[in-house]
Amino acid sequence: MLYLAGLFAGASSSSQPWFALAPADPDMAEFGPAKEHLFLRERRLYEMFQLSNTYNRLPEAYHLCPIFGTAAILWIEDDRDVLRGIHLEPGSYYIAQDQAGRVDTLYRDFTMTVRNLIRRFGEKNVSPTVRRLTGRGKDIDRRVRVCQAIEPRRDREPGKLNARNKPYRSVYWELGSDADRVLDEGGFDVFPGTVPRWTTVGDDVWGYGAAWDCLGDAQSLQVLEERIIEGIEKQVRPPVMGPSGLDDVALDTSPGAVNALDFDTAGLRPVYLIQPDIKGAREQVREGEARIERALMVDLMLMLSSRRGGQPPTAEQIAREYQEKVMVLGPNLEQLHEGLLKPLIDIADYYAESAGLIPPPPPELVGPRVPVRFISTLAAAQRLVGATALDQYFLSLGQLAAFDQKVRDKGDTDQAADQYAQIYGIPPKINRTDDEVSRIRQARAQQEQMAAMAAAAPAAAQAANAAKALADTAVTRGSLLERALTRMGAV
Repeated sequence: MLYLAGLFAGASSSSQPWFALAPADPDMAEFGPAKEHLFLRERRLYEMFQLSNTYNRLPEAYHLCPIFGTAAILWIEDDRDVLRGIHLEPGSYYIAQDQAGRVDTLYRDFTMTVRNLIRRFGEKNVSPTVRRLTGRGKDIDRRVRVCQAIEPRRDREPGKLNARNKPYRSVYWELGSDADRVLDEGGFDVFPGTVPRWTTVGDDVWGYGAAWDCLGDAQSLQVLEERIIEGIEKQVRPPVMGPSGLDDVALDTSPGAVNALDFDTAGLRPVYLIQPDIKGAREQVREGEARIERALMVDLMLMLSSRRGGQPPTAEQIAREYQEKVMVLGPNLEQLHEGLLKPLIDIADYYAESAGLIPPPPPELVGPRVPVRFISTLAAAQRLVGATALDQYFLSLGQLAAFDQKVRDKGDTDQAADQYAQIYGIPPKINRTDDEVSRIRQARAQQEQMAAMAAAAPAAAQAANAAKALADTAVTRGSLLERALTRMGAV
């Protein structure tokens, strides 16, 4: 379960931000009202996830996806928490995808109690069999098989906004009843399911899990453990042989037991003696476990604690090794982003808007849904490659500046600061917009100009006083002042 804890904490931890909303237009990211609206929108989504069962459902997907290759969660609107997730067990659902490879069809087979079935769909919509069960108190909790189909609606009537004209059709029916009785037909404006797949090949609908690569090791370990236990058992309690007269005698073979026999016998002897290599078998078990852990990327999740011996690593070595391991996980992380987390955020955002929890966006943001940017630990580790490139760029500029100072003009430090803020997932309130920076710099320039004028004021006053004194001085014939003025042509 270590890979489960690592994925949950690294991709969508409930204790720290793991996504941010950013407009598609980079210039709009510097627009104050847009930044404030997106920041508020993020807060509302985080609050929804905390209050609902989102952080209980996500670990189930992280657990099943690497093992079975595919996981599924159905997200529905809830009167109390706005959003509620329903985990679908492997083997209880069927999926299909569109031409772009996105899952847009989900059929599921599940059970409901008689009481909940009537509460959800109404007594008049259930089968006569279920209605008869309601009169029996002992059968009120009997479970009934129900199916649900969610698929794109192909027979929509333009202009109508009722439930039967929504983009996605949803139908419930009672399995095994009269002609599979339809319980309810409605619809969704957005596809309510998230179906992450660990990795896919070609046009395959179902995913392939990391555990598939170590299935042989898992089966071999089970057989090997059985053989180890059998070998130890044969050493401690080996099969024995003795005189034929012992057939009808019940011998006590427990430690310290005394058996009184009426005939001469040499006692019991082992049929054969074995010396199994338990130590070697245990070593094979450890090697198999290590292969399974590598397949499930446990070494990535426990990179520091799994280090053995040698000199302690430097911070730079740790960062480099972590980046290398995260890059290996990159394709699978992108699959989780595209199949689980992005659809979840879109669904939650739509439900929040429908519930009136999010204020209207500024006119500049009206249009397509705002793109999602992931800032979790694993996503940030992947983007650190970009931060390293920026570090190297400005370090190289500094080295070139030793030969030519003009090269410093090539680096735009303001844009670099914005890039660093995106890489590290800095909240918008911390990183100022270009307009705010411009106003701050203008105010600073004015303050510096006023300070320079104030510093120059005493010298200017002294010069003015000197000029006044010179103007008031009487020029006498033959004085030094007369001769100086004569040379300047003043007299």
